[in-house]
Amino acid sequence: MDLEEIKNDLVSKKFRVDKVNQLKKYKTREPLRIYQVHLLPTENIKDIYSLKTIGYNIVSIQPYVSKQNNQCFNCQLWNHSSKGCKLHPKCVVCAGNHPSRDCPNKGKADTPIKCSNCNGPHTANYRGCPKYPKNVQKSKVQIGKSFAAAARSNLPNVNKPVDSMTGENINKQSPPNRHEQSSSRSHQTINKDPFPIGEGLNEVMALVAEVQKIFNGINNISETLRRIQATDNVWEKFMILTEALRPNTVSP
Repeated sequence: MDLEEIKNDLVSKKFRVDKVNQLKKYKTREPLRIYQVHLLPTENIKDIYSLKTIGYNIVSIQPYVSKQNNQCFNCQLWNHSSKGCKLHPKCVVCAGNHPSRDCPNKGKADTPIKCSNCNGPHTANYRGCPKYPKNVQKSKVQIGKSFAAAARSNLPNVNKPVDSMTGENINKQSPPNRHEQSSSRSHQTINKDPFPIGEGLNEVMALVAEVQKIFNGINNISETLRRIQATDNVWEKFMILTEALRPNTVSP
């Protein structure tokens, strides 16, 4: 589609069009069949998402979402714009403490190139820079290291002083051995899981099933529970439960 054709069609539909761009592939600069339209505020601005055609073309209109990490032209850092940036300026070419447009080496063939982010021999806007946000995220993958080990290495440091109220040690990096656990209460590691995985979980589930079978033999569970709760004597509780489990027995 022609850019001017898109603009004229939208204007005829009462939209205030600022400009129309055709997006391109980043590496090859090949034009895409994707267009970006900048609209000025109007009462019907949201109606553009309901359009199905522009001219004689069937279209699908969606809000623009940038997938790139925006770089500040002032400080050369990412994910914010130069408008309103209060950081000291950095040159995109030589990493000097001046705006890029005021670089004294501009136009010189032998200008030393230096990145203001990693000090490497490239410009600060080079996407192959090791400090580039996407490259930093990719660097978390380490050859020969499992995902679990890499995830543990990326956890924040939790080496905090021992809480005087609980006396628990939350240092996960160097757990104390059994001798240290028995000799010092301040370095005790408390396992809050009542049924540790790998220590008879199947047996625990089997026990629960058997207990369920026992209680299925009680005819009047509500009355039996009331009588058990009425006494504090453990032996009496046991006898009440035994009596309730006897066949052909009715709780008084």
